[in-house]
Amino acid sequence: MSIVTKPAAKGEIELLREGIQVLEKKIAVQKKALEQLTGKTGQQQAAQPKKEQKTDAKSQEKPAKEEAKPVPRGPRFELVRSVGEECQSEEELALLLSKKETGFRFYDGFEPSGRMHIAQGIFKTINVNKCTEAGGTFIFWVADWFALMNDKMGGNLTRIRTVGEYLIQVWKAAGMNLDNVQFIWSSDEINSKAEEYWTQMLDIARQFTLSRITKCCQIMGRNEGTLTCAQILYPLMQCTDIFFLRADICQLGVDQRKVNMLARDYCVAAKRKFKPIILSHHMIFGLGVDQDKMSKSDESSAIFMEDTAEDVERKILGSLPTTNTTVDDVYKMLETMFNLPVPRTLVAREKEFTSVSELKAANIPSAELINAAFTISGAWCPLHAAKIDKNPILDYLKSIVFTLPTSTLKVSETVYTSVEDVKKDLMSGKLPVVSLKMEVVKVINSMLEPVRKHFTTDETAKEILAKVKQYKKDVEAEKNAPKKETPVKEGKDGDVLMMVLPSNKLQLNQVTSIGLAAMNELAAGAKNIKILLQDWSAFLLNVAGADRKNIKAILEWTKMWLQGFFTQQKVPSSAITFVWESEAILSDPDTYWVSVINWGRCTTLKWMEESMGKKEGDSEEGRAANNVVAGLMAIQNACFLECATVYSPHSLFDNCLAKSKAAVKQFAVTVPCMKKEEGGEAVETTPNGVLPDSAVATTMFVEEQFNLIKPKLKKAFCKPGEANDNPVLQLASALCGITAAPLTVNLKEGPKTFTPAELAKSFSDESLHPSDLKPSVEAALNTFITGLRTATSSDPNFKKLESQITAISKKTSGWLCQTRYWKDV
Repeated sequence: MSIVTKPAAKGEIELLREGIQVLEKKIAVQKKALEQLTGKTGQQQAAQPKKEQKTDAKSQEKPAKEEAKPVPRGPRFELVRSVGEECQSEEELALLLSKKETGFRFYDGFEPSGRMHIAQGIFKTINVNKCTEAGGTFIFWVADWFALMNDKMGGNLTRIRTVGEYLIQVWKAAGMNLDNVQFIWSSDEINSKAEEYWTQMLDIARQFTLSRITKCCQIMGRNEGTLTCAQILYPLMQCTDIFFLRADICQLGVDQRKVNMLARDYCVAAKRKFKPIILSHHMIFGLGVDQDKMSKSDESSAIFMEDTAEDVERKILGSLPTTNTTVDDVYKMLETMFNLPVPRTLVAREKEFTSVSELKAANIPSAELINAAFTISGAWCPLHAAKIDKNPILDYLKSIVFTLPTSTLKVSETVYTSVEDVKKDLMSGKLPVVSLKMEVVKVINSMLEPVRKHFTTDETAKEILAKVKQYKKDVEAEKNAPKKETPVKEGKDGDVLMMVLPSNKLQLNQVTSIGLAAMNELAAGAKNIKILLQDWSAFLLNVAGADRKNIKAILEWTKMWLQGFFTQQKVPSSAITFVWESEAILSDPDTYWVSVINWGRCTTLKWMEESMGKKEGDSEEGRAANNVVAGLMAIQNACFLECATVYSPHSLFDNCLAKSKAAVKQFAVTVPCMKKEEGGEAVETTPNGVLPDSAVATTMFVEEQFNLIKPKLKKAFCKPGEANDNPVLQLASALCGITAAPLTVNLKEGPKTFTPAELAKSFSDESLHPSDLKPSVEAALNTFITGLRTATSSDPNFKKLESQITAISKKTSGWLCQTRYWKDV
């Protein structure tokens, strides 16, 4: 064989152990040299007279702080570090290995897509064996659920899982030591621990701006202008995987560095002490010109694990004969290469040639011309200094062949021990390109042969491979079939969904608006009112400091007051169903989140932002990732609970909800802000559940006794003759609607009842004066609030929950003013 390590009978693990021994010897030599140097320095210092050291009380009180000593780095560190092209950080890696002999967890993930190239097969096998030999456990996150979402293998989970089994068989045959390797299927793990996974994802989403997340998307080759909302979800979910799997070390490619660094940034934001270490392996170059990495979609860019010996030879050597090669053979091959859709350029004597006629005129000697021709026949193999470091043949040697200190490569009679030696002889012309390529073909085929043999002799592997081949044919045939659009599930007639996002402080208007809307829907023939308590959305939007316990309490408080309202108004309890968002999602998390992601795939990020109020010129700093996720969840909530009519929790979600095909309605303002001047703006709770400072003094809250509400009403704007935009008149009309009775006003001539229309008319023509209206509204409001509080406080948990809400309110840091396109707070 052309690759020489030690006796052929020894396996990969034995070679790794020998590599460790070599490293140990090198470290011992370095240690001895360091001791000799330290000893010499110590003798020199001893020979010098000692200087008197000044001491005083101050210096004795505060001794100088000793610098932290660097963590020792032994052969285990060197072995693990050799896996990565980059490491963030080496000091953290050394510390981890010094504390844990075994059991530390590496993580990598892959989507079963049907193919495996040599980087994922052989290169990954080498790296995993190094990691486990050092004492680690390697976790493979088999992302079958994500492959399903991306329509891999025709979007069929059975096929995807079979392909996953096929890839595991490949690694087994390639020599991966599976003793300390775990394959965890995402479809099983996420669904069995849905609450843990998805709340972690929501927590990550609420910590970052969109600009930070889109950087991760760009590294995946996606431009921000064309991003869908799903492409914002993917980095969030990949970051979630790291914490969900409790990974100590993220061992993925350098192309995933930005997503992995997102996890480290999250640890800072979430005040987590330990950050995952990022050990990013090199991306082996593609075989084409200037291809930074292999591509599964480009057949010619890589050697695949299922390639035959002939395939490998064709991809590496190309069409040029390897023996008795003539100049005519070269010219014939070059005519083809120069006329490709993306023509190749021949470099000879530091000059670029793009045509045969130009090359003939240069009169290059035959041997030199043939050697140059082999640099572009098959795999690209540049020799000139400007491109030699992008040479994929040398990269194969560096990444796969020379991975252990004992590895060697024999070409003809020369034995090479490093890629630098090969590079030197290749550039000088001492080593012909064709000779090197032929040896590389032999090496690669020797690595692939055990895999080929496994799939012809192992019955289980044979059966899996046969299925995978058939699946590929089926998927290809299905591409030509007309695609079926996923229908939007129609809501049930008579079912009404009312979405409730909690406020840090519960407004009286929230209770009356939701309650009155429910009463009106029932009067119009609705059969069932579902009130959705959005606890997960509230957590995502940072309500109550994103404290899930406090959010639960606030929503329980909201529910208690709504139940009190319905009791007061004698609404049948059977007509009202309270649904916790978290419980609804966890009843079928797979369906819910697949649908959320599908909504994301058909919704552009630009549309989502604009539908939520983003305008041209708005600050980029205000773009929060949590809003995108919240918008997608709002759409799915409407579909998931199958209601024909949906009340939006906030106007910013109206356009999102319209995608669900449900009739979207808004809650009417029943208890308006008691503004103090004409033209003052109405107050609306933002999705984060907060109010502007200026609104607190003019907004009525359920927690307040009537003696606190009365002054707000007394100072409210109520200009004589101004019926429009009059909060007192608006409140009077709402009270008529809630009580289903006209308002009684005590006039000089005696009591008189008014309907809402009569109130507006009489106030406009000034036959009804504010001094008469306000006391009557005050009396009606007092009667209503007293009855509402009596009905609500009859709940046995009222006092306990009231105390809890009071404590939460004290901890809440003010009522933050929000822009119309809000940033998370």
